[in-house]
Amino acid sequence: MNTLTWQGKVTDPLMNLRNCQALATLYGSNPTMYLRSALLGVIESNDEIGFRGLDAVCPPTAWCISGGSCAVWCAGTSGRIHVPQLLAGWNSVYDDWQTSYGASGAFYNAGRLLIDTIGPDALAGVNKYYLFGHSYGGACMQAMAAILRSAGNPDMRIWSYGSPRPGLFRLGTILSSATNTRFYADNDPVRFIPPHSSEVPSLTALDNWDLVRGCNTQVQCPNGWQLEADGRMVETEGNPTVLHAVAMSIIDWCMDLNGFRSVNHALGNYIARFQAAYTTLNPVVDVETSRPREVEEVLTIRQREQIVDVGIRDVNTVLHQEPNLNTDYVVPQLPRNSPLRFKRRKVGRIWGVKFGTDVVALGPGKRHAGKLARAFNRAARANW
Repeated sequence: MNTLTWQGKVTDPLMNLRNCQALATLYGSNPTMYLRSALLGVIESNDEIGFRGLDAVCPPTAWCISGGSCAVWCAGTSGRIHVPQLLAGWNSVYDDWQTSYGASGAFYNAGRLLIDTIGPDALAGVNKYYLFGHSYGGACMQAMAAILRSAGNPDMRIWSYGSPRPGLFRLGTILSSATNTRFYADNDPVRFIPPHSSEVPSLTALDNWDLVRGCNTQVQCPNGWQLEADGRMVETEGNPTVLHAVAMSIIDWCMDLNGFRSVNHALGNYIARFQAAYTTLNPVVDVETSRPREVEEVLTIRQREQIVDVGIRDVNTVLHQEPNLNTDYVVPQLPRNSPLRFKRRKVGRIWGVKFGTDVVALGPGKRHAGKLARAFNRAARANW
């Protein structure tokens, strides 16, 4: 790998097109050719490329080390295989020890595992990193960069395509001395995952976010470059005016057409956008002279209470309109003399029904939750 001849710009559409094409092949049988052509002048024909397959922690990943440089390509998630890690990582991101790096637990664990897989000895002589990732893989690359950067590695260049928010604002602080280039298609919903609490306040009203539905709000666009269909690249860092029409629960953001399985989030969409930018020969790069940055939420107690109040109203409004039962819950078979019963309990700030620690249903309101609990007990007595 030649570290001296490559002088490409981070927003070069041809370079990004080739890297998206390389990322798209990582689920295939022989992506070596695409990987070698991704960074022309960096990867030499005799440089060995290592691979790591898909598992529950990491997407398929390839890497190449030579001449003091390391290039890594990390693919996006496959279907729903990584969603449990995402939910667990985001739910505990504020209290887990690894947040000293600012990264969500899911991405931190993947980044650490990739470092261990490549091998500390192999990375010992590396002084320049080129890290590329799509979707989940893009967030993993940012977390991996934070771990490496904290260890003192000086030259870090990261490119992510359609990456979710990889963690806390602390992560951005750690990577502030690195070249962290984030690309988002203008119709990709994943760039808003997870939304800030003030953007979707209903998230603050529940402990288990998967039971709340529907909260339309303005969502702050994360730091990065927005790719338009006509090939324009627009720097819209922290733009708070982007309205996402279906800002829903975390689980909904992660599933189907609202998240990682959206056709607008797929690498094919990014390949088409970079192809449009490349064919224009001189793509217009829009840089706003005055733009609000994505800023950390430092809220007073009163502001937090106001956000929670809005969230409770949103949840109760939705619960009046949609079924409030946990359809994934399976009623247990218990002996007739069992002391366990369905009981009215608080779920976060919302009244609901619990059986032990399991959330069975949500209100709305204390009175309605009590009626639901009695109804569950009446229906279950035949089995007790």
